[in-house]
Amino acid sequence: MLEEAAFHDELAQALRHLGALDVLGNLPLSSSIAGTHDSAIARGTATRQVIVEAIDRLKPAGPINLDSPDWRIHTILHERYVLHHSPGQLERQLNLGDRQVRREHKRAVAVLAALLASQVDPSTPQSGSTTSQRESVREAVHRLQPAPRLFGLRDLFSDVVGVASTVTGDADVPAWVTHPPDVTVFADRGILSQLLLKMILPHQGPGNGGTLLSAHLHGEAVRLKVSGSGLQAEGVDYQLMHMLGEALGTTLVITPDGSLAEFALPVGGPLHSVLVIDDEPMAVELLRSYLAGTEFDVTFEVAPEAAVQTALAKVPDVIVLDVMMPAMDGWALLQRLRAIPATREVPIIVYSILDESSLAEALGATRFLRKPIGRLEWLNILRATIR
Repeated sequence: MLEEAAFHDELAQALRHLGALDVLGNLPLSSSIAGTHDSAIARGTATRQVIVEAIDRLKPAGPINLDSPDWRIHTILHERYVLHHSPGQLERQLNLGDRQVRREHKRAVAVLAALLASQVDPSTPQSGSTTSQRESVREAVHRLQPAPRLFGLRDLFSDVVGVASTVTGDADVPAWVTHPPDVTVFADRGILSQLLLKMILPHQGPGNGGTLLSAHLHGEAVRLKVSGSGLQAEGVDYQLMHMLGEALGTTLVITPDGSLAEFALPVGGPLHSVLVIDDEPMAVELLRSYLAGTEFDVTFEVAPEAAVQTALAKVPDVIVLDVMMPAMDGWALLQRLRAIPATREVPIIVYSILDESSLAEALGATRFLRKPIGRLEWLNILRATIR
């Protein structure tokens, strides 16, 4: 069995190479997490997903508070390894000195290692008996702590198929369909993603392009199907898929020939699209945490041209605009959005640290908000604005 210190060192090495999938896939930790994949890219992709989702699980509930040790842990891991920010940027963001950031970073990696060790058994040999593998898999899945939230299946299917395409390099990637297109579920997104990937990745290759992911609304449930995938109706992978289904609170049904897998999840409410135009990382992260798991599907943009193009492509239900941004005239952008026919009637909420309500109203803003704003107030304002 790997010692705790050895696992900690392997994780630290994997974090350093989180953006280089080919290198990551050849590290010892990837063999423990994704040893069943043939290629280094496939192992690296699967390992990165497990690590990123573990970092996301460390995100505390409620508003950002960088004085909180738990918030500092998540911020250090997310900013350093997911967003690839430099140590200097972390020092400025956390308002801490170099030594203190190094101490906090060491503690953050230790916490992440403990979480991953509770989900992945790094000591399980790749050639162990089927029974011991099943027990190890069962123990790892049972340690998962589902965090259900509201999300759209269209984006999830797109992400899953994108991972499959990256891993296999195969043009015959699965097709997918959602009906209605904006159908949502209330479930743990990470566990569902793992389940779908487990269903399609080992079986995707030349000639297997007939795989279809589908989701259809039936009353208070959404029926999800994976057809044409050639699943094995036995073995450790079969057991793992069933256990992931149990973690989602559903029962997975796979036909004896493995041609069809089906399960149901609770339907979510309608998603409302929100475009936030802001260049301040802390403000963006704060809004992201406020709206996570709610009925709001949020897109963030910084550059004015990108924001205009996103607004034209999505025609969001509401636009939130911070006008206090360097190298960007928010007031000019507000006028431009009001001049474009597609966004002329879209509600635009201007928010700023300064009291500029009169100017915002004169230039066509639907509403002006003064920073800072709490989570409940944001939710109430967005809901009232969309209605």
